[in-house]
Amino acid sequence: MSEHIAAEPKMQRYIAEGTLDIPMMRVGVALGVSTYLSLGGDNLDGFTEFRPVDHAQASSSVFWSPSSPIVYECRIVVCAPDGAMALVRGKEWYEHLADRLTLWSGCPVRVLKADQVYNEDELRDCMAGARTAFGITLTGNEPAFSTLPARNATHRQLFSPPTKAIEAMRWLRRSMNLQNGPEKYLFLYIALESIAKCIPNVKREIRRTSEGDEGEGLESQESAAIRLLLARHPTMPKHAKKTLATIRARIAHGNANVATLALAEANLPALQQLVSDGLALAFGLLPADLTVQAPIPFRSLLAAGVIQYSADDNPAKHWDGLLSERHEWYLKKAKEAAGSDGRAS
Repeated sequence: MSEHIAAEPKMQRYIAEGTLDIPMMRVGVALGVSTYLSLGGDNLDGFTEFRPVDHAQASSSVFWSPSSPIVYECRIVVCAPDGAMALVRGKEWYEHLADRLTLWSGCPVRVLKADQVYNEDELRDCMAGARTAFGITLTGNEPAFSTLPARNATHRQLFSPPTKAIEAMRWLRRSMNLQNGPEKYLFLYIALESIAKCIPNVKREIRRTSEGDEGEGLESQESAAIRLLLARHPTMPKHAKKTLATIRARIAHGNANVATLALAEANLPALQQLVSDGLALAFGLLPADLTVQAPIPFRSLLAAGVIQYSADDNPAKHWDGLLSERHEWYLKKAKEAAGSDGRAS
């Protein structure tokens, strides 16, 4: 389980480009006009611009279906230490944007594509004549592995699971079909908490505080079971249980910073192993006798390169300027729109 994270990495500005499906009518907005949102408050990180690809379609009452989406092109500023983490955070920002737009519109908003980022700081230097190319990172490959015969074919009991194990099996499967790191981590943690309810021979101990002091009463079944699973892996650090729970809490409560996302990605294999061990014990198997496909590292799916700068092909030209510069304009307009009592008018 990796726990070494470099402190205070140098941040650069990236642009995550993608598309959304927003099934609603866009009323009273002129052709070519963008909508701006600041997902991170006044911070540049998470500042968003989006507009419909087909203005007539988006401004009319039309029949929508998943195969006939209302497509919006979008770009989001992402502050990150490198292109790989920018892509991870960009995907997460798109999910946050879809969450907000779903409540705002009252309709199910989908992220259609969010598979590349480019370095806006380097693009700015290109536009100023200080360099000739800027960096780009994209998801260049699909997950792939070699197929094998059924790994656990000798265990007939896997088709007759304990009732309490069914939920954990579902969350494990869902996590294995995801490439979104933070969401994958959450699904695995839910599976771990779920399977902890039915692990046999778990001995609950005196509840302890976060400082290690004795508290009141016994610890929960889930806490004791997770402690038991971790004890099977002596190489894991003593505070692994707290680390895993902290990562989960930060992701679930919207407080995941760069370090948290990097820790989540690094600890996916360990977390999935704990879920697999718990399922094996619930089925009456030895954990070593149950094998599941290990998570494929997200970074192995990425391709990084550079784009030679051209004034004609400048990605910022398509949007009439750099998004970080639009952020300054956005903050100015927001202050002008505020009432004398400090509230938006």
